[in-house]
Amino acid sequence: MVVASHLSGPAVRPRAAYVRMFGVITVIAVLVMSSRGIMEIGLGKAIAYIGQFAMWSFLMVCCLLSRSTRTRRIAPIALFFLMAFIISCIASAIITVEVMGTIYGYVYAAVFLYIALVMAFYIVFDVPLMEGRGLLTAYSVAGGVLVFFGIAQQLQLIVLPGDAFFSVVRPSSLTGSYLHYPLLVAICAFVMLEAYRCFKERRYLVYAIIMMFAIAGSMSRSGAMIVFFGLGLSFILYFIDQKTRVQQYLGIVGASALPILVIAFVIFSQQSLYVERIVSALDVNAAGNSGRIGSWAQAFQIFLDGPIIFGDHAGLVTNITRNLTNAETVIAESGFLQHLANVGLLGCVTFYSLFYFIFREIHREHIWLRALIVACALQSFVFQSIEVFPFIAMLGLLPIISRYLYNMD
Repeated sequence: MVVASHLSGPAVRPRAAYVRMFGVITVIAVLVMSSRGIMEIGLGKAIAYIGQFAMWSFLMVCCLLSRSTRTRRIAPIALFFLMAFIISCIASAIITVEVMGTIYGYVYAAVFLYIALVMAFYIVFDVPLMEGRGLLTAYSVAGGVLVFFGIAQQLQLIVLPGDAFFSVVRPSSLTGSYLHYPLLVAICAFVMLEAYRCFKERRYLVYAIIMMFAIAGSMSRSGAMIVFFGLGLSFILYFIDQKTRVQQYLGIVGASALPILVIAFVIFSQQSLYVERIVSALDVNAAGNSGRIGSWAQAFQIFLDGPIIFGDHAGLVTNITRNLTNAETVIAESGFLQHLANVGLLGCVTFYSLFYFIFREIHREHIWLRALIVACALQSFVFQSIEVFPFIAMLGLLPIISRYLYNMD
């Protein structure tokens, strides 16, 4: 059970009916996070974005209104880093107005302050009402639905907004973007692996394997990077912690690595386009990578030419202000370098500290979840995934998932 020393305030046992109600709300919120593309069809992209922000805000407000919600002991230090990030965003926006004469920094600050709040919320608060089976149902249903529609899209049975073509269809599924789809499926896959470790129910393992196959089939380098980093880091965390039985652990890893073994066989037998695409992430001369490296160099030079501690290009090195205001911006192709250029060293360090706090709030025995958050943080050094709000929102729930699974062990 969750140790009382980690919490502050009186504990209130939630009623079963309220737990079920929160389970339904959580399922709906996660499905809304993963189905922007459906909302776009009838409402347009702007309304779809607003709908996602509104739904997640509603979930957090419900958590705050619950009598059983209470702050955790880590809250003061997490809030300190969050406040430091807020100061950095505001200071960088002000400096950008003075240096560049634009107010886009305030747009960037507003968006990322909300994203940082979403990351910090379940670090700061313990929400017993959310610690129910509905939490796993949300991720299993979201992952399954995304994979189903993604495969249907690749088979050209349906048409959905946000896909792309790279020798084959790169599906967006319901997410509205072929870049978002593999990120969300990867999160769901690792949550399923952790659920299998806890409950020993094979269906969770089957879900995880199917999701990893879907990531491989989507030809996504960002999704594949999370899978590879996650599997590798899980081995490292196991040998550090030594709390999971070797036979059980290797069985899970072997099963989850099956898609990788299949792909390896294909590449040696018939030069699969899928594998060539994924492996090209490590090839400097591969299509798209030379431009990516150039973007990294440009973003880093902007950081070096600025005030270092804060940024003087807030809102000018991002997709966010381009999407919201049609402003001309530079693309960093790296979440880490993007923050360096926009909000400086202070903003970058304090933002990425939230990944550490999420890692810290996941129980030590939950190796798959810990490996997932580290893999996602590392992946964001190479891709701009920190801008993907559903990705951040679903990562932000990992501490709650860990607390629930810990109570069930």
